[in-house]
Amino acid sequence: MPDAPAPYDHFRTMATADADPGIYRVVGTSETAVTLLRVADDDGTRRATGDLCRVPLTTLRRDFEPAANPGDGGLGSFVRAITAAVKSAFER
Repeated sequence: MPDAPAPYDHFRTMATADADPGIYRVVGTSETAVTLLRVADDDGTRRATGDLCRVPLTTLRRDFEPAANPGDGGLGSFVRAITAAVKSAFER
């Protein structure tokens, strides 16, 4: 893990984390802590949660691991988008 996380870096909770499971984006930093916004649930599905948490860097290093941006495209995002669109069409 980088020594100094930067805004827009993404991290996934590990089993030891005292935060809701999921993927978080760094939205703020200081010399000793980061502010994280939960942007996806534990399976990587993007969510607009508004959940913020501030964690010390020591906790970030211990309880989180680097993760990919869950909205960066790729086949998984494409399949989830198509599945949601088909499901939505049949729910009408």
